[in-house]
Amino acid sequence: MKFIISLFPALILTKVVFYVWDFDYLMIGEPLDVGKLLIDISVFGFFYFIALLAYDHFFGEKLQLERSSAKQVVNKKRGSST
Repeated sequence: MKFIISLFPALILTKVVFYVWDFDYLMIGEPLDVGKLLIDISVFGFFYFIALLAYDHFFGEKLQLERSSAKQVVNKKRGSST
């Protein structure tokens, strides 16, 4: 789920950066330009990586705590302690 959620900020930020710098490259409509393709992919990859880190920072620990607390409840019901 985090991979899908992280796509949206990465797409939006990539479009904003390309709009500000007046960078325009359509992979389908234009002939292959390796330099522009690398710029396009690397900017998107950078923002996607940052979005993944932000998701883990804000939501990752909370999900981990919920899983560990649920595990403790199951272990208490069984009579074992961890």
